Amino acid sequence: MELNTSIARTAILPGRTALDPDVAHVAAAKGDPAAFVALYDRYFDQVFGYVRLRIGDRATSEDVTSQVFVTALAKLDGFRGRGPFAAWLFRIAHNAVRSEQRRRRPVGDAEALLAGLAAADADPAEVASSRPGSTPRSPVSAATRSTSWRCATGRA
Repeated sequence: MELNTSIARTAILPGRTALDPDVAHVAAAKGDPAAFVALYDRYFDQVFGYVRLRIGDRATSEDVTSQVFVTALAKLDGFRGRGPFAAWLFRIAHNAVRSEQRRRRPVGDAEALLAGLAAADADPAEVASSRPGSTPRSPVSAATRSTSWRCATGRA
């Protein structure tokens, strides 16, 4: 059986051979960043779809996708070929999505919680449990938490 000639067969590590259709493009892009266009063209739609599914907003998804490819090009020398290029690229995409999700996390809830705690006799457990959709984090009763809070703050 003969291998598909479009798949580059390149030794990555001593004694190991990788079958990855992107190996030749990666090697070329390491020497000439303009050669990265082939990888960009091949994976843009897939990466954008992955990002868009997780981010939702089209404009933000486009920005994150662009950042994925900028990061991949900048860190291309870090690609060692221990796995497929696509896996490496999608790990970068995953990390970029996570960063965007952390950046977009609403801070309003935290500000409201802190404002509630600022009240002189506020019990953190009562403030947290009064928020819509909140559930107690432990089976300890509210009275026990309240007593513990008052003892800890010298208000017992």
